[in-house]
Amino acid sequence: TIEGAVANCQRHAASEGNALPVGTQSELLWFVARAVPRAGLDLPPARFMEVAEHLLESQEMPPPPANVSEGARHAQVFGCRSPDEAQQLLIGVLAAQDDLRPEQRNLLIGRSMQRGFFAVASWLHEQCGEYDKALDCRLQDDDLCKSIFEYIISELAEKSHDPVRSQALVEATLQRLRLLVAVDAEHCAVMICTQFTDVADHGGVLERLQGYPQMELQYLETLLVRRQSCHWRSLEEQQAFFDAHVVRYVELLCSLAPTSVLPFVMENETLPLRECLELCRKYVVTDASVHLLERTGDFVGVLELFLSDYAQALEQLHRTFVEATDQNRAPVAKVVKRLMSGAGGSGTMAPDIPLREAKAEARCGERGGSEDPPWWEGLKDAQHCVELLNHAYEMSARNSSIMTEAQLEELWFGVLGRTVQWQERAVMACR
Repeated sequence: TIEGAVANCQRHAASEGNALPVGTQSELLWFVARAVPRAGLDLPPARFMEVAEHLLESQEMPPPPANVSEGARHAQVFGCRSPDEAQQLLIGVLAAQDDLRPEQRNLLIGRSMQRGFFAVASWLHEQCGEYDKALDCRLQDDDLCKSIFEYIISELAEKSHDPVRSQALVEATLQRLRLLVAVDAEHCAVMICTQFTDVADHGGVLERLQGYPQMELQYLETLLVRRQSCHWRSLEEQQAFFDAHVVRYVELLCSLAPTSVLPFVMENETLPLRECLELCRKYVVTDASVHLLERTGDFVGVLELFLSDYAQALEQLHRTFVEATDQNRAPVAKVVKRLMSGAGGSGTMAPDIPLREAKAEARCGERGGSEDPPWWEGLKDAQHCVELLNHAYEMSARNSSIMTEAQLEELWFGVLGRTVQWQERAVMACR
């Protein structure tokens, strides 16, 4: 064997009063460390600890000194290896050992932490399912920290057959959520929403996510909106989760993505209307509030909310025209030019253009079938007013047999009255 040959050389050199080159023993231990993983050798305890200690003591190769001969430089770096190489070899040696006693393991963990060999310490903890300590080790090393999400994902895939290990890793990850968010919030959110939905206790995950509303919203969206069957053991379990968490999801939508509330409530007919309506009113999500009130048949409330919102939209549109800023000056100029052109240069829109023609113009603009865009295109506040009118038109058509004549009159005369009031204010301001 190589060890036997080195031992014979040492005896022969000693009998002649010579010494082997400095670093010979070190090179022997490096050779053993490289050979063990390849051959799957289980080293004797004494030799194993000798190799492990040698790897833990490895040092970087020093820079070559000036004015030093090649032979002297070779002697200086003989037996030196980088700590990264030492860590990889040590993990390979550890993996090849059949039985690592607890006292050996604890000693190696302590020495690895002192030496800054966090990959080795993490591996030793990982082998015992101590993912909390393994993650702590990785968070202390800059390079390991950058790849920590890939590590968690690969470990979940590798331990997919072992629910106990998988759950331990999920729990350890959630306990360190604040630290992981600080590393990379976006990557952390993607990992949780794509990986944990299949292996974790959803209630436990949501409890941990309460301090991170954006991630909580994404996690609930994965489970409530996408509704993939792989996340559930049965349809009953899926429906029970939906019923238990849909109100919280609506609240998060109201606060973080209000424009997404209306599409969600329109697609789900079995929502708890009272709770959802209270949330929409609390966060002033008017379009969704109007829709929910319409579903309850409360057209008095519908008209009150709609006309109030329309009045506010007109006021904002007026402010946009009279208080132009650098951001909206160009869109306002384009809108004015279109209005002037469309009215034959009179400076106002023709008063007898029906709403249905405006709706048709909007549809043509959306399809790209008209050369001239609708007058409101590019001006957000004007677009909002048109959308409200379209919504009122569709609502009255949809409920023409339910709404009373007085309610329909209140809707359209209310729209007309508020529009005329702002037109008169604009004229008075010009005078």
